[in-house]
Amino acid sequence: AAAVYTFLDRFWGGMPVALQASVVVALPLFLVAGMEVSARREGTLYVTLLLGLLAAAAFVIGTNVLAALLGVALPPEALLAWAAFCAALARAFQLKTLLAAALVALLGWAGTLAGPTDGCVWDAFGHRPETFLPLGALFFALPLASRRRFLEAFGPTFRTFGLVALLVPVLILGRAGNASFLALDPGTVEAGYQLLGFLLAALAVAAGVRRGWPEATGLGSAAFVLSLYLKIYDWWWTVLPRWVFFLVLGLVAVAALLVLRRLHAVARRAAP
Repeated sequence: AAAVYTFLDRFWGGMPVALQASVVVALPLFLVAGMEVSARREGTLYVTLLLGLLAAAAFVIGTNVLAALLGVALPPEALLAWAAFCAALARAFQLKTLLAAALVALLGWAGTLAGPTDGCVWDAFGHRPETFLPLGALFFALPLASRRRFLEAFGPTFRTFGLVALLVPVLILGRAGNASFLALDPGTVEAGYQLLGFLLAALAVAAGVRRGWPEATGLGSAAFVLSLYLKIYDWWWTVLPRWVFFLVLGLVAVAALLVLRRLHAVARRAAP
Protein backbone atom coordinates (compact mmCIF):
# COMPACT_ATOMS: atom_id res chain seq x y z
CA ALA A 1 0.00 0.00 0.00
CA ALA A 2 2.82 2.38 0.87
CA ALA A 3 4.59 1.49 -2.39
CA VAL A 4 1.49 2.19 -4.47
CA TYR A 5 0.85 5.46 -2.67
CA THR A 6 4.42 6.74 -2.99
CA PHE A 7 4.59 5.62 -6.64
CA LEU A 8 1.46 7.56 -7.50
CA ASP A 9 2.58 10.52 -5.42
CA ARG A 10 5.87 10.58 -7.35
CA PHE A 11 4.23 10.80 -10.79
CA TRP A 12 0.79 12.17 -9.92
CA GLY A 13 1.52 15.80 -10.70
CA GLY A 14 2.70 14.99 -14.22
CA MET A 15 -0.39 13.00 -15.17
CA PRO A 16 -3.26 14.57 -17.11
CA VAL A 17 -6.59 14.67 -15.32
CA ALA A 18 -8.07 11.94 -17.53
CA LEU A 19 -5.21 9.58 -16.65
CA GLN A 20 -5.53 10.38 -12.94
CA ALA A 21 -9.23 9.53 -13.04
CA SER A 22 -8.53 6.33 -14.98
CA VAL A 23 -5.93 5.21 -12.45
CA VAL A 24 -8.15 5.69 -9.39
CA VAL A 25 -11.03 3.89 -11.15
CA ALA A 26 -8.93 1.01 -12.47
CA LEU A 27 -6.88 0.34 -9.31
CA PRO A 28 -9.68 -1.14 -7.13
CA LEU A 29 -10.97 -3.14 -10.10
CA PHE A 30 -7.47 -4.52 -10.70
CA LEU A 31 -7.20 -5.53 -7.06
CA VAL A 32 -10.62 -7.22 -7.16
CA ALA A 33 -9.44 -9.22 -10.15
CA GLY A 34 -6.40 -10.19 -8.10
CA MET A 35 -8.72 -11.34 -5.33
CA GLU A 36 -10.54 -13.63 -7.77
CA VAL A 37 -7.29 -15.19 -8.95
CA SER A 38 -5.98 -15.59 -5.42
CA ALA A 39 -9.24 -17.12 -4.12
CA ARG A 40 -9.02 -19.85 -6.76
CA ARG A 41 -5.43 -20.74 -5.87
CA GLU A 42 -5.46 -20.75 -2.04
CA GLY A 43 -7.68 -22.30 0.57
CA THR A 44 -7.09 -19.96 3.52
CA LEU A 45 -8.03 -16.75 1.65
CA TYR A 46 -5.24 -14.96 3.51
CA VAL A 47 -3.80 -13.23 0.45
CA THR A 48 -7.34 -12.66 -0.81
CA LEU A 49 -8.15 -10.76 2.37
CA LEU A 50 -5.02 -8.61 2.05
CA LEU A 51 -5.92 -7.77 -1.54
CA GLY A 52 -9.48 -7.05 -0.43
CA LEU A 53 -8.28 -4.59 2.21
CA LEU A 54 -6.15 -2.87 -0.43
CA ALA A 55 -9.10 -2.79 -2.83
CA ALA A 56 -11.34 -1.23 -0.19
CA ALA A 57 -8.68 1.35 0.65
CA ALA A 58 -8.17 2.12 -3.04
CA PHE A 59 -11.92 2.55 -3.51
CA VAL A 60 -12.19 4.95 -0.57
CA ILE A 61 -9.17 6.95 -1.72
CA GLY A 62 -10.45 6.90 -5.30
CA THR A 63 -13.80 8.45 -4.43
CA ASN A 64 -12.04 11.23 -2.55
CA VAL A 65 -9.66 11.85 -5.46
CA LEU A 66 -12.49 11.89 -8.00
CA ALA A 67 -14.42 14.38 -5.87
CA ALA A 68 -11.33 16.58 -5.73
CA LEU A 69 -10.77 16.33 -9.49
CA LEU A 70 -14.38 17.34 -10.15
CA GLY A 71 -14.20 20.15 -7.59
CA VAL A 72 -17.12 18.89 -5.50
CA ALA A 73 -17.38 18.18 -1.80
CA LEU A 74 -17.60 14.51 -0.90
CA PRO A 75 -20.97 14.02 0.84
CA PRO A 76 -21.40 11.67 3.81
CA GLU A 77 -23.49 9.43 1.56
CA ALA A 78 -20.15 8.28 0.17
CA LEU A 79 -20.02 6.07 3.26
CA LEU A 80 -22.95 4.12 1.79
CA ALA A 81 -20.96 3.49 -1.37
CA TRP A 82 -17.95 2.34 0.67
CA ALA A 83 -20.20 0.04 2.69
CA ALA A 84 -21.74 -1.43 -0.47
CA PHE A 85 -18.30 -2.08 -1.99
CA CYS A 86 -16.98 -3.80 1.16
CA ALA A 87 -20.19 -5.80 1.61
CA ALA A 88 -20.06 -6.99 -2.01
CA LEU A 89 -16.50 -8.25 -1.55
CA ALA A 90 -17.39 -9.86 1.77
CA ARG A 91 -20.34 -11.63 0.15
CA ALA A 92 -18.36 -12.79 -2.86
CA PHE A 93 -15.33 -14.11 -0.97
CA GLN A 94 -16.79 -14.87 2.49
CA LEU A 95 -14.51 -12.40 4.30
CA LYS A 96 -15.67 -11.33 7.76
CA THR A 97 -13.17 -8.48 8.04
CA LEU A 98 -14.60 -6.74 4.98
CA LEU A 99 -18.11 -7.24 6.30
CA ALA A 100 -17.00 -5.57 9.52
CA ALA A 101 -15.66 -2.67 7.44
CA ALA A 102 -19.02 -2.39 5.67
CA LEU A 103 -20.92 -2.30 8.97
CA VAL A 104 -18.55 0.35 10.35
CA ALA A 105 -19.15 2.48 7.25
CA LEU A 106 -22.92 2.15 7.68
CA LEU A 107 -22.68 3.15 11.32
CA GLY A 108 -20.47 6.07 10.31
CA TRP A 109 -23.13 7.25 7.89
CA ALA A 110 -25.80 6.93 10.57
CA GLY A 111 -23.63 8.99 12.90
CA THR A 112 -23.72 11.93 10.49
CA LEU A 113 -27.50 12.24 10.72
CA ALA A 114 -28.00 15.40 12.74
CA GLY A 115 -31.75 14.98 13.11
CA PRO A 116 -34.79 13.16 11.79
CA THR A 117 -35.35 15.70 9.00
CA ASP A 118 -31.89 17.19 8.56
CA GLY A 119 -29.51 16.31 5.79
CA CYS A 120 -26.27 14.46 6.31
CA VAL A 121 -23.40 16.62 7.48
CA TRP A 122 -19.93 15.46 8.49
CA ASP A 123 -19.80 17.88 11.43
CA ALA A 124 -22.82 16.21 13.02
CA PHE A 125 -21.06 12.88 13.53
CA GLY A 126 -21.85 11.43 16.92
CA HIS A 127 -23.78 14.43 18.22
CA ARG A 128 -26.95 12.36 18.44
CA PRO A 129 -26.11 8.83 19.65
CA GLU A 130 -29.70 7.72 19.07
CA THR A 131 -29.05 7.69 15.31
CA PHE A 132 -27.02 4.49 15.81
CA LEU A 133 -29.83 2.59 17.55
CA PRO A 134 -31.99 1.63 14.51
CA LEU A 135 -29.01 0.18 12.64
CA GLY A 136 -27.86 -1.63 15.78
CA ALA A 137 -31.24 -3.31 16.13
CA LEU A 138 -31.24 -4.15 12.41
CA PHE A 139 -27.76 -5.70 12.52
CA PHE A 140 -28.66 -7.84 15.51
CA ALA A 141 -31.99 -9.03 14.11
CA LEU A 142 -30.95 -9.55 10.49
CA PRO A 143 -29.44 -13.05 10.87
CA LEU A 144 -32.50 -14.12 12.89
CA ALA A 145 -35.05 -12.73 10.44
CA SER A 146 -33.42 -14.21 7.33
CA ARG A 147 -32.55 -17.77 6.40
CA ARG A 148 -29.97 -16.78 3.83
CA ARG A 149 -26.78 -18.75 4.25
CA PHE A 150 -24.63 -15.62 3.96
CA LEU A 151 -26.38 -13.90 6.86
CA GLU A 152 -26.35 -17.00 9.03
CA ALA A 153 -22.63 -17.58 8.39
CA PHE A 154 -21.79 -14.04 9.41
CA GLY A 155 -24.21 -13.98 12.33
CA PRO A 156 -21.53 -13.35 15.00
CA THR A 157 -20.24 -10.33 13.09
CA PHE A 158 -23.72 -8.85 12.70
CA ARG A 159 -24.54 -9.50 16.36
CA THR A 160 -21.28 -8.00 17.59
CA PHE A 161 -21.69 -4.74 15.72
CA GLY A 162 -25.40 -4.66 16.45
CA LEU A 163 -24.84 -4.92 20.18
CA VAL A 164 -22.05 -2.34 20.11
CA ALA A 165 -24.32 0.06 18.19
CA LEU A 166 -27.05 -0.50 20.80
CA LEU A 167 -25.16 -0.65 24.08
CA VAL A 168 -22.59 2.12 23.57
CA PRO A 169 -25.10 4.87 22.59
CA VAL A 170 -27.40 3.85 25.44
CA LEU A 171 -24.46 4.03 27.83
CA ILE A 172 -23.54 7.50 26.53
CA LEU A 173 -27.10 8.78 26.72
CA GLY A 174 -27.30 7.49 30.29
CA ARG A 175 -24.62 10.06 31.13
CA ALA A 176 -25.47 12.85 28.65
CA GLY A 177 -29.23 13.23 28.40
CA ASN A 178 -28.93 16.55 26.55
CA ALA A 179 -27.67 14.63 23.49
CA SER A 180 -31.02 12.91 23.06
CA PHE A 181 -33.73 13.75 20.55
CA LEU A 182 -36.31 13.43 23.33
CA ALA A 183 -37.75 16.77 24.45
CA LEU A 184 -37.54 15.84 28.12
CA ASP A 185 -35.55 16.92 31.12
CA PRO A 186 -31.96 15.63 30.68
CA GLY A 187 -32.09 13.99 34.10
CA THR A 188 -35.20 12.05 33.14
CA VAL A 189 -33.62 10.99 29.86
CA GLU A 190 -30.48 9.81 31.64
CA ALA A 191 -32.46 7.79 34.17
CA GLY A 192 -34.49 6.16 31.41
CA TYR A 193 -31.46 5.21 29.36
CA GLN A 194 -29.63 3.89 32.42
CA LEU A 195 -32.53 1.52 33.06
CA LEU A 196 -32.61 0.62 29.37
CA GLY A 197 -28.88 -0.08 29.46
CA PHE A 198 -29.25 -2.58 32.29
CA LEU A 199 -32.21 -4.20 30.54
CA LEU A 200 -30.47 -4.51 27.16
CA ALA A 201 -27.31 -5.89 28.75
CA ALA A 202 -29.28 -8.48 30.72
CA LEU A 203 -31.24 -9.50 27.61
CA ALA A 204 -28.01 -9.82 25.61
CA VAL A 205 -26.51 -12.08 28.27
CA ALA A 206 -29.67 -14.18 28.46
CA ALA A 207 -29.84 -14.56 24.67
CA GLY A 208 -26.15 -15.40 24.50
CA VAL A 209 -26.43 -18.09 27.16
CA ARG A 210 -29.60 -19.59 25.71
CA ARG A 211 -28.47 -19.69 22.07
CA GLY A 212 -24.75 -20.21 22.60
CA TRP A 213 -23.64 -16.78 21.32
CA PRO A 214 -20.39 -15.98 23.16
CA GLU A 215 -20.18 -12.53 21.56
CA ALA A 216 -23.58 -11.59 23.01
CA THR A 217 -22.71 -12.97 26.43
CA GLY A 218 -19.38 -11.13 26.51
CA LEU A 219 -20.64 -7.77 25.30
CA GLY A 220 -23.75 -7.92 27.46
CA SER A 221 -21.73 -8.80 30.54
CA ALA A 222 -19.22 -6.03 29.89
CA ALA A 223 -21.99 -3.46 29.40
CA PHE A 224 -23.80 -4.59 32.55
CA VAL A 225 -20.67 -4.43 34.71
CA LEU A 226 -19.67 -1.02 33.30
CA SER A 227 -23.16 0.36 33.91
CA LEU A 228 -23.05 -1.01 37.45
CA TYR A 229 -19.68 0.62 38.10
CA LEU A 230 -20.99 3.96 36.88
CA LYS A 231 -24.00 3.74 39.17
CA ILE A 232 -21.77 2.81 42.12
CA TYR A 233 -19.71 5.92 41.34
CA ASP A 234 -22.86 8.08 41.21
CA TRP A 235 -24.20 6.73 44.48
CA TRP A 236 -21.15 6.39 46.70
CA TRP A 237 -18.15 8.36 45.38
CA THR A 238 -19.00 11.46 47.42
CA VAL A 239 -20.40 9.53 50.39
CA LEU A 240 -17.96 6.74 51.23
CA PRO A 241 -14.32 7.08 52.27
CA ARG A 242 -12.06 6.31 49.35
CA TRP A 243 -10.75 3.05 50.81
CA VAL A 244 -14.31 1.81 51.38
CA PHE A 245 -15.33 2.85 47.88
CA PHE A 246 -12.50 0.94 46.24
CA LEU A 247 -13.10 -2.03 48.53
CA VAL A 248 -16.70 -2.11 47.29
CA LEU A 249 -15.43 -1.98 43.69
CA GLY A 250 -13.11 -4.88 44.40
CA LEU A 251 -15.90 -6.97 45.91
CA VAL A 252 -18.14 -6.21 42.95
CA ALA A 253 -15.35 -7.22 40.59
CA VAL A 254 -14.89 -10.56 42.35
CA ALA A 255 -18.64 -11.20 42.28
CA ALA A 256 -18.77 -10.27 38.58
CA LEU A 257 -15.93 -12.68 37.78
CA LEU A 258 -17.71 -15.52 39.53
CA VAL A 259 -20.97 -14.79 37.73
CA LEU A 260 -19.23 -14.45 34.35
CA ARG A 261 -17.40 -17.72 34.91
CA ARG A 262 -20.71 -19.42 35.56
CA LEU A 263 -22.30 -17.82 32.49
CA HIS A 264 -19.34 -18.84 30.34
CA ALA A 265 -19.71 -22.46 31.42
CA VAL A 266 -23.45 -22.42 30.70
CA ALA A 267 -22.89 -20.77 27.30
CA ARG A 268 -20.30 -23.41 26.33
CA ARG A 269 -22.77 -26.18 27.12
CA ALA A 270 -25.47 -24.43 25.10
CA ALA A 271 -23.23 -23.81 22.09
CA PRO A 272 -24.20 -25.93 19.04
